[in-house]
Amino acid sequence: PGVDKAIEEAAGTIGEKAGPDGSLRVPGEIIYRARDFLNKVQLIESTNAHKSSVYGYAAGKLANMAISMASADKVAYRKLILNATPKSLLYENRTIQSLNVWLHNNCSKAVDAGIEVRYPSEWNVKPGVFSRKIASNERWVNDIKLKPPSSAKPGKYEILVSAYYGDELIEKMKVAVQILTNSEVIVDDSDKSIVYGGRWKVLKNKSGLYYSNTAHETREAGSTVEFSFTGTDVEIVGRMDSNNGGSADVYIDGKKVNTASFKGISGYRKIVYRKTGLSPGKHSIKLVTKGDGFAYIDAFGYNHGEK
Repeated sequence: PGVDKAIEEAAGTIGEKAGPDGSLRVPGEIIYRARDFLNKVQLIESTNAHKSSVYGYAAGKLANMAISMASADKVAYRKLILNATPKSLLYENRTIQSLNVWLHNNCSKAVDAGIEVRYPSEWNVKPGVFSRKIASNERWVNDIKLKPPSSAKPGKYEILVSAYYGDELIEKMKVAVQILTNSEVIVDDSDKSIVYGGRWKVLKNKSGLYYSNTAHETREAGSTVEFSFTGTDVEIVGRMDSNNGGSADVYIDGKKVNTASFKGISGYRKIVYRKTGLSPGKHSIKLVTKGDGFAYIDAFGYNHGEK
């Protein structure tokens, strides 16, 4: 129902053609609205009219709308392509972090383009506005430094990033922001306190996909990762993979308590397992992979319970 409503409300949006081969890109406005209705479920952002390579019911609905609009000769060539990484920012303290926002000019000539970064209203921070002329086929990259104001309370927020072609709004997307309390701690996957067993591969990415730019992955059955902490709550941050994600058994203090799954709607910096309400004191959490797909470890988080 959420997708149908999004499509109905976006019925007046013009479809956008990505290239001369007839491939179509779902209009950004449709994706934006559908994400809102589906509680930020990640949707596929492009489709091919010839191969119908869409993933999932929601993406299929959006693709069919774009194809129908093309058949009705309501196709406009795509002007600018917007992207931002990472899609989420996690602040354990108020240190500055980078948000990479880029626009790619898909026109045959230079265009006047703009980017607006609108912060949560609770922050009382003026929007960041950037503009310049972009040459044909040029990618304009902005490394935007972000730091929540000291007045911002711990919690979850959203930053809205918008792209403009002249004065025309082309596309917009949201970036999730979470500010931790003083009792919440994040430990990166590369920290020496985390013990790995079996065959793990270290992944590196400087664009912000992973917390502190690294993660560990394995698809070997019986590989282990163990972390000890003092606190009452613990969570595992990893990557979700809709095609190749696997699973792992979860042990707390040596006792099997559950199974963590890395298979789901693809995304980075996702909480793949969380346990709350442990007795105050020292605990350990351990994963043993099943080998039915990839397991990804980005970080461990815990709450030590002290103010």
